[in-house]
Amino acid sequence: MKSLVLLFQQGQFASPKRPEQSFSIETFREECRRQEIAGSQEVYLQVVYHVPHFIVLPKDIDACAVYQHHFPEIKNEDIACAQLSDKLQKLAYPKEAALEEVAEEMLPHHQLLADAYLLLNYAIKKSRKQKLLLLHRVADDLQVILAQNGQLLFANSFKAANNIEAQYFIAAVAQEYGPVENVLFGGDPALEDVIKEHFKHISRFSIPEEIQEFLHCQSQLL
Repeated sequence: MKSLVLLFQQGQFASPKRPEQSFSIETFREECRRQEIAGSQEVYLQVVYHVPHFIVLPKDIDACAVYQHHFPEIKNEDIACAQLSDKLQKLAYPKEAALEEVAEEMLPHHQLLADAYLLLNYAIKKSRKQKLLLLHRVADDLQVILAQNGQLLFANSFKAANNIEAQYFIAAVAQEYGPVENVLFGGDPALEDVIKEHFKHISRFSIPEEIQEFLHCQSQLL
């Protein structure tokens, strides 16, 4: 079976190899038909989609109920929950209805994964031997994840309209949880300008470049 991996951010698809070149849902439909893969049983579609906000809670708490309390404008049926790879916590995040609809319509074999889910599991894995700060920025959305010894210390998303706001949120987390030497950042390349003067070891990660490792970090969806 052929695998097709795509990104989905702010209502637009993008190829993992060319994330800066986005295309619409309708273009995706047209390409599936043009390439004669619409409805194919031989193509497996995997889409990593961006979520603007999420909540992480202990596994015994109803994370979806808490999420709806904080974001009442989102209906219960539009909220997803997933257990993280540490087996201790759960993630609640919004579904992407338009994406689900077109994936079901075009390719019956598909998997839709929230970027926060992959990023959190990735941070858990990468922090087993070090304290790690993982930063990911898409437009005005800044995802900040801090982990150590395979456990999450902090995970949240913020609205950061500019570099100054992004710097404020990152500095606040670093100050509260103590020194951090190792930083991974992804998404908007301009994020490097925000952090390069404040941390010793900075590395860039890319969901497109490390897509298979991200996908291998996933655990069973609830």
